[in-house]
Amino acid sequence: MKGLFPIFAGLLLWFIGGPDGLDTQAYQLFIVFLTVIASLMVRAIPMAVSVLTGLTFVVTVGILPLKSALMGYSDTTTWLVVVAFMIAGAVIETGLGRRIALLCILILGRSITGLGYAICLAEFILGPVVPSNTARGGGILAPIVDSISRTLGSSPKHKPEKAGQYLHLVGAHANLITAAMFLTGMAANPLISKAAFDIFEIEFDWFTWAKGGIVPGLIGLTGLPLLINYISTPTIDSIQPIREKIQEDIQSLGPWTRQEIITACTLGVMLILWSTKPFHGWGTTTVAFLGLVIILLTRTLTWDQLVKNHKAWDALIWLGGLLTLATGLKDLGFIGWFGNLIGNGLTGISPIMLLIALALIYFGDYAENGPK
Repeated sequence: MKGLFPIFAGLLLWFIGGPDGLDTQAYQLFIVFLTVIASLMVRAIPMAVSVLTGLTFVVTVGILPLKSALMGYSDTTTWLVVVAFMIAGAVIETGLGRRIALLCILILGRSITGLGYAICLAEFILGPVVPSNTARGGGILAPIVDSISRTLGSSPKHKPEKAGQYLHLVGAHANLITAAMFLTGMAANPLISKAAFDIFEIEFDWFTWAKGGIVPGLIGLTGLPLLINYISTPTIDSIQPIREKIQEDIQSLGPWTRQEIITACTLGVMLILWSTKPFHGWGTTTVAFLGLVIILLTRTLTWDQLVKNHKAWDALIWLGGLLTLATGLKDLGFIGWFGNLIGNGLTGISPIMLLIALALIYFGDYAENGPK
């Protein structure tokens, strides 16, 4: 039933009509876009289904022609996310991600705070190459952190304050920090990059984004384990049992496999090429495709394995559709109209007060609804 609320609200706004000075089609496309976003928030149906429904509607009522409605699926931003998801699948499937996380814990995990820094280091290494922070945190690191906590005698229902609460808090916040540090840190970042270029003509390639995010990100990761230790102090005395378990887990992985070595080398080459774009001119998406082709040609993963990566194809559908709707809003003049409206309303407000207001809105929403 809750899935019908966005539709009812959208129909109501549709028939009310738009404000003066705004093109009718621009207003109608905004209502469809708003309805799709509301549907994503309600989560009554999958994201891809919501976006496809919205795209089909704008074509059938004549807001956008079919050719324009499909333009988002040819956008380089869309394919950057799709290819990055495929490469992330290789990191997980080959076991490279798990090995990197375990090695970080083995090297730094000599105390409970050291375990926190090990989690941060693993997130920092995996952040540029695993574009879904959910997959990175939930698929690679969360199972390891949970296993460590339980080995130390700490679970959600049994002595969480002993170690588990601290480790999970560090993992959750480190995941969000690394998601913001790199263009490929999470799926939403390329969307932000595209919006900055479309609206303000500011280009954020991988290296530019990293230059802006690396310093505050490293400061955040450096201070995070100490801050969480102060806020939620673990009561454990010794973590020696976990060091023995980590050594056993690494031994169980065996020697580095051919697939792990090729994947690691490919990721290294990609990072170098992303960081040296001024010298060779290859864009972020081009380098991502190059990495994917290397993984396929070396049979690190087969095409059949990559095809089964449903997250990549799901991202193609919803991300391409959202880009189409967003681009349509810009082309029909809604973005310009809305920008002028907001700009006029904010005239006379100091940047500091505006920053405080945005912070209050963000943290107020976080406190009410929690992380998403």
